[in-house]
Amino acid sequence: MTNAPKKIAEGIVDQPMRIVVGGSSCSVLVSPPRTRRDEGTYGELLPRLLRRHGVVATTIHEGHWFGMVNEFRPRYENHLRNHFPDVLIINYGFAECEPNFLPYWLARHFSTWDLSSAAIPTGYRRYLAPRLWRIARFYQRQASRLTSNHSFRVSPRRFVADMRRIIEMARTETGCLVLVLDIDPPGERLQYWMPGMWQRWERYQLLLEKLVADFDDPEVRLIPNSRSILDELGFEVGEPDGIHRSAIGHARTAEVLTAEIMSWLDS
Repeated sequence: MTNAPKKIAEGIVDQPMRIVVGGSSCSVLVSPPRTRRDEGTYGELLPRLLRRHGVVATTIHEGHWFGMVNEFRPRYENHLRNHFPDVLIINYGFAECEPNFLPYWLARHFSTWDLSSAAIPTGYRRYLAPRLWRIARFYQRQASRLTSNHSFRVSPRRFVADMRRIIEMARTETGCLVLVLDIDPPGERLQYWMPGMWQRWERYQLLLEKLVADFDDPEVRLIPNSRSILDELGFEVGEPDGIHRSAIGHARTAEVLTAEIMSWLDS
């Protein structure tokens, strides 16, 4: 039986555990959309699972649609430090390793969830944008076939530098446990539209492994979350759209993170 509740009762942790989740849409989107209220993202599910172990926790979501680490780092103060988390979960790398042949602002424009409510923008989104998006995706597919070693939305060097800076500041200023989720593998649908994504995914996975290893800090941990997609769930169940986790996939992530947090508390 864990002694975490006793620690909390004795005042070592005298308030609900604060968990901050920073990441892309992979951290905030369930695909297909949830059908029940008890489904949700891993950040939503974490407090429920921790409560079963006697740990009261609250999750603060700082993930964003099409968010990337180079946007999170400049907002570190508001998105992370001011929350003074006990646990930081970082979920970046998927968007960063994508090819940048289609400008970031254009890809975000066509894939946004904000379809407007005004008449003219609504008409554009309904009738014109889908046709333009098909042309843009065709161009991206042809361009992506040329190389898997160049053109990233965030270069490998900058990706590592931004991740390292966030982790360094979080550890220095809050002393929180840092859990770095590895990158889920790209599904067949994404590999079709972005040939070479598997090679890009492998490269950024290695970057994350080396980054965490270089810290040589027991409270900076890499979570091999992608294994549940590769070994257990499979793409159809885990990532129906080739990018975002299903409700079952998020539940698996929450279970893995709960086990890691409880191990940290026990130690």
